[in-house]
Amino acid sequence: MDRDSHTRELERTIDRSFTWPGILFLFSAIDWLAFSSILLILTSIQDLRPNFLADIEWLTYGRLKAALSSSFLYGWGCNAAFAIGLWVMARLCGAKSGPAYLLLLSGIFWQIAVTIGVIGIILGH
Repeated sequence: MDRDSHTRELERTIDRSFTWPGILFLFSAIDWLAFSSILLILTSIQDLRPNFLADIEWLTYGRLKAALSSSFLYGWGCNAAFAIGLWVMARLCGAKSGPAYLLLLSGIFWQIAVTIGVIGIILGH
């Protein structure tokens, strides 16, 4: 009984150490998934009607398709993988995730980098 309470307390400590970085990565993943879904709808309409938004240079099919792929892969996929991977690694190792501010800072830099990349693709750079 004493070992079970120690194990539960360790798991709670691990979960508390990852609360804010986990929230950042998971909510960012959801935001990027919503954004890439909008891009998916636009590219699907352009598949059916090639002249849809063809007059707006930064909303052409090629740019939107590349932005869709990048935002889905790097925005949603990597954020979800970071959130789940870091939490699972901390749980399996039985250790706290480290300084939360470093994970938060790296998550913010990741979001900025993905945003700059997607904007660069849409602008044609």
